Amino acid sequence: MKKLLVTLLCVNLMFIGFSSSTSASKKNEVSPANHILVNDNENTPSNMKWIEQTDEFLKYTYTLDGVNYLIEETFHDDNSVTSKVYKEDEITGEYEVVDTLKSSFDESKEVIVQENQEGIISELEVNSEEVETIYNPIDALSVSNSDNFTTQADQDFVYSSTSYGSNKPAQWLVGVIAITISTILKRKVDQWVTRVAGLTYAFWSERVYYKYVTYKKNYGQITQVTRTFRYVYSDSARTNPIANTVHDSSRTGITFVSQRIY
Repeated sequence: MKKLLVTLLCVNLMFIGFSSSTSASKKNEVSPANHILVNDNENTPSNMKWIEQTDEFLKYTYTLDGVNYLIEETFHDDNSVTSKVYKEDEITGEYEVVDTLKSSFDESKEVIVQENQEGIISELEVNSEEVETIYNPIDALSVSNSDNFTTQADQDFVYSSTSYGSNKPAQWLVGVIAITISTILKRKVDQWVTRVAGLTYAFWSERVYYKYVTYKKNYGQITQVTRTFRYVYSDSARTNPIANTVHDSSRTGITFVSQRIY
């Protein structure tokens, strides 16, 4: 696998819990958030340093409340990752494992399934807390001003709708966020998606804000192709895009058109 292009010199990491419905077991009880992954004092983690970055493995450290932590994350496939959290012993300076999280995306349920080192399993919703579909005049003008459409054939598309949403990921871990972003942008977890996840951390957004814009190409009363632009933003006003993907869908299936990091 190719080396990741994540070159962030300093990324602030914040560890928070999901604001989603949770079902658990061990199998029938909800596990409270690990205190190490929760920043009760709202202090900002500092001194974040990347140690290793590949498509299959991530390793980085940071400091929170004067304590040093080490994170190792291993991707098993496009939709699953194991995250190990280590805490530095103040006396020996050695790192000891304090939690292990196995996270995977269940496409049939649209949930992220997490299992901690005690074996307690939680299902965490990926769907956004807010979904709104409206008419957006700026998006509607994107066809005529060629912002999103560059060829003559593209001019046959007609604006359809704009939808807004946001997700508040579980732990603010690179791997977990990458899986969340992959579900939003309809992309497998790879070098590009992980880079987008890294940029999301850098903006300290706490939530992953997104927008879907759809256009349709019709033949008479029949829709031939639906083109969807999926954007990820760092802010709730959605004025600062981080990345976007474009896909066409028709009776023959879904076709990738383009992707972009801003």
